[in-house]
Amino acid sequence: MGCRELTQQTLSGHRVREPEGFRAHSRGDGRWYLEWNPVPGATGYQEDHEFSHGINPLSETRGTLFAVPNGDERTARVRTAGPGGSVSGWVKCTVNWRGMLTIENEDDPKPPGPPPVPVFSRAAAGQGYVSSAWDRDPEAFSWRVRLLDSDQSVLDQDDTDRPEALFTALMPYTQYGVQVRAIGASPQMVSRWSAVRWMRTEPEDPPNRPAKPRNLATHCITATSAQVTWNNDPSVDHWTSSVNDGPSETTYDNGRRLTGLTASTAYTVTVIAHRGELSSPEAEVCFSTLDGALEPPAPLPAPHDLVVRAVSATEVELSWSQDGKVSTWFASVEPDCQKRVDGRRHGRTVRFSGLVPGLEYTAEVYAQDGWKLSPITRQAVVLPEGA
Repeated sequence: MGCRELTQQTLSGHRVREPEGFRAHSRGDGRWYLEWNPVPGATGYQEDHEFSHGINPLSETRGTLFAVPNGDERTARVRTAGPGGSVSGWVKCTVNWRGMLTIENEDDPKPPGPPPVPVFSRAAAGQGYVSSAWDRDPEAFSWRVRLLDSDQSVLDQDDTDRPEALFTALMPYTQYGVQVRAIGASPQMVSRWSAVRWMRTEPEDPPNRPAKPRNLATHCITATSAQVTWNNDPSVDHWTSSVNDGPSETTYDNGRRLTGLTASTAYTVTVIAHRGELSSPEAEVCFSTLDGALEPPAPLPAPHDLVVRAVSATEVELSWSQDGKVSTWFASVEPDCQKRVDGRRHGRTVRFSGLVPGLEYTAEVYAQDGWKLSPITRQAVVLPEGA
């Protein structure tokens, strides 16, 4: 395929020699890759070409697969990596679309330098932990990451071969900093320390703090509206919800219908549970409205003819009618409990027991079919006084 053997030589200042015996191989779809003979004493190889983002470290004697359009050619450079961060000179390999390979030695007088300083891509803090991640650079073989206190004293340090770190068992509501430096082909080839990424751990939950709303989900999304639901919690007094950090709205139901939205727009809904003066952590769900040109799906009808009957001083029975195809219903007697009702197993009837005599309860029922949810139907009932 037009391969040419290289003359074995050692460039001045390098402790390993260049790769030799290059071959170009076709995958049969206009894509080619390079292979070469192993170099004795090599710890790996490095590749550089116009489509790479920096120098790529390689562990095998095979380069990256790349496309060569008809009538064109592509060039890649390969060199040997040796002990202690040493490298050979570059070997320039040019492959044309017919597979002809041209090889040229390039002396690389620049000594290998340290990897670039890492740049953080993510950082987060929670109860008793801080986590961080940074961009991976091909010249970095590993990283050293350290945890700092507010006085920038080192509290902990770790070496990792993954561009991420997690420190746990930390003090609540305390400021911590994270720094990272990259390590190259040898322990002596290290970058400068990155800028400090400061984070504050979350405070401890106060006693009896409400739990974060669970199973937050969106349903019945149209171009201008959506339904948001979450698990009912009888211990919660009420919930507040906001859309895209807008004003909060208070609800005593475990759901909210959003209207007046804009088509083809992303939204984030935040829900917080409240009990007395205590508030839960935030729960969030994201969704996007439909294209306004699309026809919205047919709405699911609400249950009708709801009958709530006091069976005894502590028990009520709910029954209702339903139009259209429905898989399940959700029935509740606020604020005590909620039940999932399967039409094929239970029919359109459900019973709640263990209630308090003499109190007024509001029964609620709504239907579900796939991701569709119906509006809620409500009916109040007053239980008789107990004997």
